[in-house]
Amino acid sequence: MNAAWQTLQDYLEAQNWRLLFSESEYAELEKLCEAQTFEPESQFKYWSQLLIQWDQRNLSLHRSVHNEILAILNTYLMALHTHYHYPLAQLEPLRWRLAEVQVDLQQKSLLFWRFEHDQVQERLAQLNRENSQAQAEFYTLTELADFLSVHIDDREQMIYHGLDALQGIMAADQVVLCFQPENAKSPAYPYFFQQGQLRQAASTVFSQHSFWEHAWKSPPHQARSLYCLEFPAATEGIFPNAEILLWQVLSLSGGQRALLVVGAQDPYTFHNFHTWFTLAGVHLAGALHNATLNSQLNEMAIRDGLMGIYNRRYLEQRLQEAFKVSERYQRPLSVLMVDIDHFKGVNDRYGHPIGDEVLKWVSQSLDSRLRTTDILGRYGGEEFLILLPETDLKGAEKLAQNLVTRIATLPAEQLAEGLKITVSIGVSSYPEQVQSAESLVSVADKHLYQAKKSGRNRYTAGEGSVIQ
Repeated sequence: MNAAWQTLQDYLEAQNWRLLFSESEYAELEKLCEAQTFEPESQFKYWSQLLIQWDQRNLSLHRSVHNEILAILNTYLMALHTHYHYPLAQLEPLRWRLAEVQVDLQQKSLLFWRFEHDQVQERLAQLNRENSQAQAEFYTLTELADFLSVHIDDREQMIYHGLDALQGIMAADQVVLCFQPENAKSPAYPYFFQQGQLRQAASTVFSQHSFWEHAWKSPPHQARSLYCLEFPAATEGIFPNAEILLWQVLSLSGGQRALLVVGAQDPYTFHNFHTWFTLAGVHLAGALHNATLNSQLNEMAIRDGLMGIYNRRYLEQRLQEAFKVSERYQRPLSVLMVDIDHFKGVNDRYGHPIGDEVLKWVSQSLDSRLRTTDILGRYGGEEFLILLPETDLKGAEKLAQNLVTRIATLPAEQLAEGLKITVSIGVSSYPEQVQSAESLVSVADKHLYQAKKSGRNRYTAGEGSVIQ
């Protein structure tokens, strides 16, 4: 072993950076260090690829990969200068070229976040355009709009305040909203609003008379009136003592329809209210559509697009919330960091489509073993993070052992012939091991690396790797 390589090895061990290298990266570094000549292009190729690969594998929010690579490179160049007497002027350009690679990585990252920002802004702009158009068309419905806009995230509250506003403004005795069932066999339970109370009927009252079957076939957003004396059997049990009904079919998103009906004892209650009622129905339909869209956007923002589990940003938010609760009430909180073993080999051998199926298969297998209070998400690449509220270290270890065994014994051959999937897991727990939310993740990540270093298909909780 030459002196230059020994110097670099000693430095990496002192900094605890040896484990950051893959075996191939470390072997290539040894070759470069022991080479008899300094070839700038092959040197640049190695260091630039190392920076890119480490940047892609980085899972820590506060870790500066470029500074680590630069520190290693500086030690490496000084070792070459000291032991091989290469001129510093010959070595210095490698630093500048590596800095250019770092700038390029930062620009790509900025472009990615700018693209995401622009997409969010475009969605918000689209919602604002729809909202502005709705306000322009329904300016006479200011009071109703105020009620609905406050509860856009809560469909039940939106229905409550919408029907409450209709009853108050139109002086109706009762307001009913019934969503059309998906098929003839599905029940349609209407919402009834009367005397400040919202309830859902336990029977399919609108399907018990031919009049309502005819009403569902009416063109949408056209107010129609009905004098109850004309069809007494149609209103019996639905609108007690009512003499006049005003109703319309609402057209909702996805082809769904709803029937909106107001009733009153005074037959002149809704005189000159037909146009206003039609506009109110259109506005209510738009508000329900926006609530659905808003709910979908919220779900998209916190879910991983491939597996449907939570994404890293949402995981970190929930981790902070869970830790505050555990810290305040001195309750245990544990974290599992799960990594699919040799996942790159799966992609290389079977292709990325099978790799995607493996990710989904593993996430479903993990989720099936969790409680409803546990939180599973994708932390990055093939790594998953599981938050375990009210779980101490012993309980977390037991679950980790169960998950490792389960994944290893499940028939992965159903995805591809000869496929074998295992996972490695790092465990950390508050307050037994750490005292902060950030440490929960970093310690679990450290234990995960120990499990993988010890041979994979096992878990580690700090006292040694447990083989399954």
